[in-house]
Amino acid sequence: EAELLCHRVAIMDEGRIIALDTPQNLISTLGTGLIHVGVKDELDDEMLARLQALPQVKNVVHRDNTLAFETVDAQRALLEIIGLFNETDTAMTSLEILEPNLESVFIQLTGKQLRD
Repeated sequence: EAELLCHRVAIMDEGRIIALDTPQNLISTLGTGLIHVGVKDELDDEMLARLQALPQVKNVVHRDNTLAFETVDAQRALLEIIGLFNETDTAMTSLEILEPNLESVFIQLTGKQLRD
């Protein structure tokens, strides 16, 4: 709703404003998309470093058996990610491509989920 109704949005974390801009400018900081990949087994540091080094990947967050990729170009990044997984025989359990929105900006900046 805020994306449609607001001209400026502030993102707060623990009582501090950590970002203030138009909804579109905040969303554009994430690149063109987010990719979430579920993995069967824990990934070692070498694999995480190789994923982070992919040209279309801006950032990788690894929690439990889920990887969240912040991408420059989601479609190209997906090809790179799948290629590396195939090359290393790493099994994916799930794959989701998400268009960035204000919720994903909030999660990226704070590392926390929105509460209802």
